[in-house]
Amino acid sequence: MEARIKNSVMTVEIDGTILDTIPLHEKEVRQDTRTLQQKLEKWYAEYYANGKTITYGRNAMPEIYQLNLLYRQENPKEYGYNATIKAWILTRENLSGNALECLDTEIYLSQSQIRNEQKAKDEAEMLAAGWLKLTADIIKQAFQDKKMIEIQAVIEREVFTRTVNDVLKPFVDADGNCYLMKPRARSRGLRFCEHTFKSAFCKIVKE
Repeated sequence: MEARIKNSVMTVEIDGTILDTIPLHEKEVRQDTRTLQQKLEKWYAEYYANGKTITYGRNAMPEIYQLNLLYRQENPKEYGYNATIKAWILTRENLSGNALECLDTEIYLSQSQIRNEQKAKDEAEMLAAGWLKLTADIIKQAFQDKKMIEIQAVIEREVFTRTVNDVLKPFVDADGNCYLMKPRARSRGLRFCEHTFKSAFCKIVKE
C-alpha cells in the first residue's frame, strides 16, 4: 500500500488498485508549515488535556497514516508492530513530551485504518469473483434446500484464530442457531457467529 500526492490530491493505492483519492486544499498544502511535533501537541491538547474522550473508531492523523504506509513500502518483508513503526518514525522525526504519547494512539489508529482498507479491498475482490458474504440467512436457506456450502473464512476467538477453506454441511437447531459440519459428521461442528467469523465468504455448491 502506498500514498502519493500530486497536484494537491493524495491517492491511496494497494497493489496498483486505487482505494481513495483525497483532495487537499491548496492553503493546507502550501501554508501548513507546522512540524510533526507541533501537530501532535495540538492533537494532544484537543483529545487529552481536558479529559476529552478519545474516539478510537476515527481515522489516524494523516501524517502518521502516511508514515505508516511509507514504513510498509520500505520494509515489505517486515511485520509492522506498533513499537517497530514508532521506533522507525523516531529515526525520522524529533518528537518529545506529549507528542510521544499522542504518537502511540495515532500509530494504533493508522494500523486499524490500513487493516480496514485491506479488508475492504479483499472483500471487493471476493465478491467480484462470485463469492457471497456468509450470513445466518444463507446457512438457513441452504439447510432448508439440503445444499452444501463452500466457505472461506477466518474464525477469531479469544484463545485461537483458525482459517477454514472447506465444503461443509449446514445445520440449524430448534432455537435457530446455525452450524457448519463435515458432510458425514453427526456433531454440530462449527457454530456460526458473525462476530467470530471474520472475512467469511461462501458459495452454494450442490444438493
